[in-house]
Amino acid sequence: MEIETASREIGTRQGHATTLVSVAGRTAQIDVELAEIIESLWKQGISTRGCCQNESETLTRPAAVQRGYIGFELVDDLQRFLGLFDGTSIADHRWQNLEWADEVGGPVVEVPPIGWTYRINVRRPGPNRERIEIGASVRFLVVDIPLIQTALLR
Repeated sequence: MEIETASREIGTRQGHATTLVSVAGRTAQIDVELAEIIESLWKQGISTRGCCQNESETLTRPAAVQRGYIGFELVDDLQRFLGLFDGTSIADHRWQNLEWADEVGGPVVEVPPIGWTYRINVRRPGPNRERIEIGASVRFLVVDIPLIQTALLR
């Protein structure tokens, strides 16, 4: 598979600086802090649906607990992403789910994050989809972005 990398074009989206990322015909404006990560994932054939370098900006969280996210096309893509961190300093961050509800239908409680959280998304069949697809996303501490980049470049 031939891989192309576009020259970086800077823009903005929802208050974040973005840059154009292009790999093998797939192109998107990506938040600047996540551009290298998304480019690396696409080069490895890991499909993403969206990302945000700091979704917490509107939640007035302290810098130490600000969260970013990456959405994946399928759960398999998330699984491959998590496998990239085996044997790294952030390997233990992968399995810490920090959200729960005290009762069925109750509000979700989130403790101050010390790790990553996961969400599973089910897309039902429709005009452009023949079967149910199960996607996923990971939310991580913004301070982990450099660690994620380092792990992907090893």
